Amino acid sequence: MTAAEDRAFAIPSGTVVLDKYRVEATLGTGSTGLVVKAVHTSLGTPVAIKFLLPSYAASSQAGSTFVKAAKAAAKISSEYVAKVFDSGSSHPYGPYFVMEYVDGEDLAKHLQRKGPLSIEAAIDVTVQAALALAEAHAAGVVHHNVKPANLIMTGPVGGASLIKVVDFGISQVLELAAMKTRVDVGASYYMSPEQISDGALDHRTDVYSLAVTLYELLTKTHPFTADSFADLELKVNTGRPTDIRQHRPEVAAEMSAVIAVAFSRKPEARYHTVGEFAAELAPWSSPATLVHIEALARREMRRSIGALPRSQRNIASQPPGAGPRAPAPALAPAAEPPESLRRVAPIEPKILPSELNKGDEGGSWILLAFGLAALIVLGVIIYLLVLG
Repeated sequence: MTAAEDRAFAIPSGTVVLDKYRVEATLGTGSTGLVVKAVHTSLGTPVAIKFLLPSYAASSQAGSTFVKAAKAAAKISSEYVAKVFDSGSSHPYGPYFVMEYVDGEDLAKHLQRKGPLSIEAAIDVTVQAALALAEAHAAGVVHHNVKPANLIMTGPVGGASLIKVVDFGISQVLELAAMKTRVDVGASYYMSPEQISDGALDHRTDVYSLAVTLYELLTKTHPFTADSFADLELKVNTGRPTDIRQHRPEVAAEMSAVIAVAFSRKPEARYHTVGEFAAELAPWSSPATLVHIEALARREMRRSIGALPRSQRNIASQPPGAGPRAPAPALAPAAEPPESLRRVAPIEPKILPSELNKGDEGGSWILLAFGLAALIVLGVIIYLLVLG
């Protein structure tokens, strides 16, 4: 299979695929697949179906990875993720997955039409994407290919728009079949250094890609640019990224530093989670975005506490920035009772009459003995006086 055959790959409108979906239109062709809009023939429900391009479908390993990525994405539960309903293989069209149809525009197309976003709008998009990625990471799923083309915007920028993240894990197909990204340098701009160098990957590769995405949303360019994959690999691993303020002077120096940390060369130098990255963007966020950031912080805190031993959970549950909690004293003073309780007269213990003299009998005998002794001493004194 060749690139020309990939470009020619199409499914005509009206075609019924998978025995139950009628194709209505082609939504686009990406680096790995053809996406069509279809309608369920019985229910009338619109869906989007992605078919793997022929050059990749020819590789059984790539096809298997494509289907596995779709199954992994189906485990993610988030309103910011396009839901995956089904996946498998369908001849003559090859591996596929069926997902929620999102009526909107991807951010790559929006950037081409309208140019860079405002700072607040770009941060809002980034934070919504972070909410999706946080849920994916909690489910053990790494996206591997966060970029504007995989963020679908369902409303006007800066308004009540909702971002949907698509194509979780699909980029792994590229690494298994012909390494197409090594030819298409544009698809590699979002790759972390460890991803470009075929190193071990974890969720921090998504932190890097999300930061590059924010950079592009603000500038319509990237921190590193190159004419070839080899040139890009060299720059990413040894060069210095272009400061975002050279393209967008109104970006605060502190915000520029936050973004630079997120796409640091070494994974351990980046923010550990997408939630940490989002929290650092709070000073330049709109009030509506701050609500998302706080929600994300609470979710990550709950997950962190849940992963700790039970004995450490109270310490970890303090809000960020509160500092280490002092150990509780061995005997804490009793709390002051409420005013309503302080007005109630204390209840005295009831003592039965038969119990009043219990324990007093020994005391009475002692008093009697002292009295007798005093009389004897007085008698002796009187006797001596009389004799004298």
